[in-house]
Amino acid sequence: MRIVQSSIVRALVAFAVGVLLVKFREDMLRWLTMVIGLLFTASGVISCVAYYVERRRIQKANAISPDMAEKPRLPFFPIVGVGSIILGIMLISMPSDFIIGVAYVLASMLILGVIGQYASLVRASRVFRIPIIFWIMPLAVLAVAIYILVSPMEATALPLRIIGWCLMLYAVIECVNAIRIHRGDRSITNHTTEQVDNE
Repeated sequence: MRIVQSSIVRALVAFAVGVLLVKFREDMLRWLTMVIGLLFTASGVISCVAYYVERRRIQKANAISPDMAEKPRLPFFPIVGVGSIILGIMLISMPSDFIIGVAYVLASMLILGVIGQYASLVRASRVFRIPIIFWIMPLAVLAVAIYILVSPMEATALPLRIIGWCLMLYAVIECVNAIRIHRGDRSITNHTTEQVDNE
């Protein structure tokens, strides 16, 4: 549940950053860069704390019951969370120097986020069936992020606005995936419990 909450917090931060990028123009970019840096830092810290808390909980559970047939799996290391902290600190400490490259960095973060989404989907698909739409939606965000990275940028306003919309789409996908995967895991756990009770 903590990992789900972490995903939702990360999605809310991404959505807030997306709204800021779409709403404000280049004259507000310096302050906007600092706000984005603060949001990314907060999101990354929450992701890392949730990871370590969940990891310790699972390790304790495994130590108490080492003979369990199916041990709970350890969560994935929060690569996106660590990247968010680094990016956030850089954006806060030197916003003026970072304005030109902020679109490239945000596109890179989007790519990392989509990779994280696919890792979660692959893990969930081993347990239950994932509809095709859940695989296609992150692919659209990934394609736009890669296009921003490889295309030359003469002005920052338009690419940042595009990334803003992509961040909002990413946030929606992240929330839906987190809820869907959590419900699937919970239904499988309940089904397994019922089978054990019946036996």
